[in-house]
Amino acid sequence: MQLVRRIKELIEKGELPPDELMDGVLPDEYKLHAARHFSGCYIIKLAAEFLSEVFNPRILDIGSGSGKFCQLGALIHPYTQFTGVEYRLDLVDIALELKRDFQLDNVKFINENIVNHSFQPYNGFFMFNPFLEHRNAAARMDHFQDAPEKEMEYSHYVQDQLSQCQPGARLATFYVLKNQIPSNFKVVKESMGDMLLFWISE
Repeated sequence: MQLVRRIKELIEKGELPPDELMDGVLPDEYKLHAARHFSGCYIIKLAAEFLSEVFNPRILDIGSGSGKFCQLGALIHPYTQFTGVEYRLDLVDIALELKRDFQLDNVKFINENIVNHSFQPYNGFFMFNPFLEHRNAAARMDHFQDAPEKEMEYSHYVQDQLSQCQPGARLATFYVLKNQIPSNFKVVKESMGDMLLFWISE
């Protein structure tokens, strides 16, 4: 709880917590994976700011892992609604526990396969290389239990759902190839070279 209080104190002062502090609240077995699998605080800050610049922002984190994007985004933007969908129950349990520790009312975490979740309630989306574990065996965290060939099914579903978004919907992607995004979304801004992309649907 001491780390949680320190994180909240920094944000209340308008400062961004370092990743070492934000990842320090994770169980030990996941701290080793944080740098590869969980978004950096600076990336989250930029993405959450962009996605929150709409009326009544409702943001979906596609493959939310331990919930870091939603938790930090919600602390910085208390009037934005964040939802994280993650099919691994152990990670959702961590995210829910941290939500309680941070006392966040504008965050929801759902243990569900993304292909069973509609994107229609949302006007903002975040993707950080959500299917890395399917294509790279060396990158898998402990207890990975999904078939590698499922990546194609998930990727096609995400593209189909994004293609149905209303004009003006926003998307932030980090380490996601442009050809994985449907043509109704156009890049409006880039950061960190072309690794962090900001999109708006037409």
